[in-house]
Amino acid sequence: MHASKRVTFLLLATMALVLVFMAWRTRMNNSRHTPGTATNANKPLTAAQPEESSAAAPQTTAASGGLFSGDELVVQELQDLLDDEDKHDEALQKALAMCNGSAVQQLAAIDAFRWLGGRKAMKSLIGLRNNAYLAVADEAGRVLTHLLTESNNQGGNRHDSDIPDDGLVILDEGVYEEDPLGDEQHADLETWILALTEAPSPEAREELLLILSTYAVDQSVPILLELFDNPNEALREAVRQILTSITGQEEILDREQVVNWFAAIKTNHDDANDQQ
Repeated sequence: MHASKRVTFLLLATMALVLVFMAWRTRMNNSRHTPGTATNANKPLTAAQPEESSAAAPQTTAASGGLFSGDELVVQELQDLLDDEDKHDEALQKALAMCNGSAVQQLAAIDAFRWLGGRKAMKSLIGLRNNAYLAVADEAGRVLTHLLTESNNQGGNRHDSDIPDDGLVILDEGVYEEDPLGDEQHADLETWILALTEAPSPEAREELLLILSTYAVDQSVPILLELFDNPNEALREAVRQILTSITGQEEILDREQVVNWFAAIKTNHDDANDQQ
């Protein structure tokens, strides 16, 4: 296939995927006003509402007869699990499995991740951001940045049921208990490092670093120190620029300089607590 034909094919494929995504969103919204198409009257969560933290689960199901019958069945199964507060851990496992499905299934999984959150969801979003079709990858990136921002705003993860080694975030005030690990655990080092090292572009990486810089110093600096000597030169430079901003120093010359600054900050913080 000639280069021009290949480019034309890719453009047409991307446009078709976007149209499918828009049709799916429209069917979701219409289903709220059609009797028998939704199990509750809660609003669906869409990409245009990243700041919303309602207790309702998103309406990820398509209206009857839409899209592909196989995909519609899988998406409906996910919606049923999301509608049942006692089955949110099952919904997470279902959404994780759907990441290996069609673009329609991946978009439904991403919508569910926005509500379920947690490390497993964010790691899956990182993978989709790098390996899925453009429309899916863009949506995965938007939800990932939403969850990382929300994690800081919420002041810690809230857990649902018993999913091993995972901090499942449910954006539902007063329903789930506070994270027993405490607020200090809400900036997960492994997730952040993966998100930053796998960022698909310098712009995406810069956006993530700006979000991280809004976290408390004891949350952000350990993550940035882990990346200080990263083999990726562009990432190293970006990390040092953020550290320069956080520490208020004119220039970051080496890792030890940041370590000493951080140790002094922690000492002052501990002394202040002792005086209270």
